[in-house]
Amino acid sequence: MEKLEIERRFLLKNMPDASGMSESYIRQIYAEYISKDEMIILKESQINIGRIPLPKRTGIIRIRETDKDLIEVNFKWPSGMYRMEIESKVALTHELSQLIESDERKIEKMRYTTAFENHTLFYDIFKGRYDGIFIKEAEFSSISYARNYLPDSSDREIFPSHNLSNKDMYISSSDEIFTRIVKLFDI
Repeated sequence: MEKLEIERRFLLKNMPDASGMSESYIRQIYAEYISKDEMIILKESQINIGRIPLPKRTGIIRIRETDKDLIEVNFKWPSGMYRMEIESKVALTHELSQLIESDERKIEKMRYTTAFENHTLFYDIFKGRYDGIFIKEAEFSSISYARNYLPDSSDREIFPSHNLSNKDMYISSSDEIFTRIVKLFDI
């Protein structure tokens, strides 16, 4: 299903108290795909994901494991504060589970979710190669809410030009990401 996603991202020095927030463990990878008659096939592994109508015949999708039985397949375009998104849930097969498990570049994080005024806040505590990074994503119901949102004074906003998206973190080495964080935010 296609929807408009409106979000802003912030680098945090510390994780706030997560009591009362829902939590989930996330592992995700990014993969090139080929779409043939809406059937999505991962280019490198040739794993068939299933039938998902995507706007492009080739591209990169996010594959997110959040549950023992399902994965979320996600396609977003373009980048920025607001963008279009297609998200679909498909069965987690043994092949897909092995692909995620064996991928050394996978993103691992604990996600804490809470509602705040007219938006949702996601607090991500990264694990594995990005252990120690805390990111808050604020997701909004309208562009005006996003523009008027006042983050905490210690939050450091992450813009697309900073190359610190989850996809950037997947593609880049951990040394590159930590260097960007120190350079951009003097942490």
